Amino acid sequence: MNTIREPAAFTIRRDDINALVAGKLGLEPNEGSAFFKFMRGGGKETELSGRYGELLEDPLFLKAIRIAARPDAYVVNRIGGGGVELTEIRLYRSGSEGEEAAAVQRGPDGTLTIQLFAGFREYLAWWMENFAGEHVETAANRIPGKITLEQFLYILHAVDCFRRVSYRNLLDHAYTERAHLTLSEFADTMAASVKSMDIRWLLPAFMTVLPGFENYPTQLVPEDAAVLFERGILENAHLAAGGEVLVFGEAGQLMGLEFFRSWVMASGFALHMQTPEGFTATDRFFVAPTALTNHFVRLEGPENGKTMVRHEAYTAKQLAGALDMLFGKVFAAGASSAAAKTAAADLRPSAGKASSYPAPGTAGGFCHHCGAKVSAGASFCAKCGTKLQ
Repeated sequence: MNTIREPAAFTIRRDDINALVAGKLGLEPNEGSAFFKFMRGGGKETELSGRYGELLEDPLFLKAIRIAARPDAYVVNRIGGGGVELTEIRLYRSGSEGEEAAAVQRGPDGTLTIQLFAGFREYLAWWMENFAGEHVETAANRIPGKITLEQFLYILHAVDCFRRVSYRNLLDHAYTERAHLTLSEFADTMAASVKSMDIRWLLPAFMTVLPGFENYPTQLVPEDAAVLFERGILENAHLAAGGEVLVFGEAGQLMGLEFFRSWVMASGFALHMQTPEGFTATDRFFVAPTALTNHFVRLEGPENGKTMVRHEAYTAKQLAGALDMLFGKVFAAGASSAAAKTAAADLRPSAGKASSYPAPGTAGGFCHHCGAKVSAGASFCAKCGTKLQ
């Protein structure tokens, strides 16, 4: 049963934005606004009274327009991948308008839908109910807690390779106990996947759904693929008929089955705050729910010249806590440009800086390194000795 209050929603034509926002309401959208790019030309102001007469008398509509036109913080939220088409929602805050938040979504028919939420937490509650997994138990994290972006891309493609081989074996009526492929297959399909940007596959979905991914230079080299063998995702093997192949190890098999059977969509977020120099991105993260967990992936600042990625396997409660903390940095009352600079600095952590969002190991669950079960309050994994986050 849907327990989330439906926010007030309004629809306007993109061609009317200039005349409506600037002409009728006297607002000048800033660079963070979804209206900024539509402020040239468009419909005539004389036509607006008949088209938007009732809305122009609605205080909720007028507040939503003001927030969306002159925000001091906003979030880009893309939703898509797997079996879901790509869509983008922008959530805005304006400190001068109170705690309410306005969400703007571009429609395919030349319209914009604007929704007014009571605050960012109401938006997060709506998002959690519609796009997150309702998991109550912690799942083993088979991806290293912190690795380079390039290593993470190799892991995503390894998962896609398992799905690809599984689909092919199904079509060919070929059953194998352990899925395998050749090294050239792995390399060729990775290049084709990146070129295609087909969001039905996990790797291009991550690159497309995560807003601002294109701002992070990546250089894939064979050395980065070593993580696949270190983590038991892939193994070298020889076929009985001859020839060397890559087979999926235990971690690769389990992750591959998880995404093959239950991954249908993902969400990407980019959080921005206004500073004297313009809007600054303070955080970027990606969420992919499956039947086992909510995969939470956060981009962090460079270490030794490499962008770092932190991955967690979250329950619904842990995910909600992480999102509340991150959104709160930019949307909570009193957020300022100083806070924006501090949050942006979090994208460039020094080596060994601890994560500031909830970690499953601290509340009991599983080690982020080896996946072994750990007790509540444990500082180190009893199996592998890894310091818990």
